[in-house]
Amino acid sequence: MQNQEKIIQEYSTICKQIKELEEKKSKMTEELLNDLVTENVSTVKSDFGTLSVRTKKTYKYTDKVKEIEAQLKKQKQDEEEKNLATFTEKPFLVFLLK
Repeated sequence: MQNQEKIIQEYSTICKQIKELEEKKSKMTEELLNDLVTENVSTVKSDFGTLSVRTKKTYKYTDKVKEIEAQLKKQKQDEEEKNLATFTEKPFLVFLLK
């Protein structure tokens, strides 16, 4: 049990570091993207790698598609409730940082 506590402590430390690094990365990404877009630069090569600005399409669908999606969602729920849909279960960890 003592070994498990040590592992949990190290796991907690790593989770905190990852959270801090992800926040830092997010801020840096925003700053770099703003700079590159402002300067109208699409690619920057460096000794560490290549940064490229890309675009991503985001679609907004018609009410007809939204209605079909709603019907599909309801059909899925019905099959789940009637045990027609199959499922698998897999254990996973949830860790709440203090």
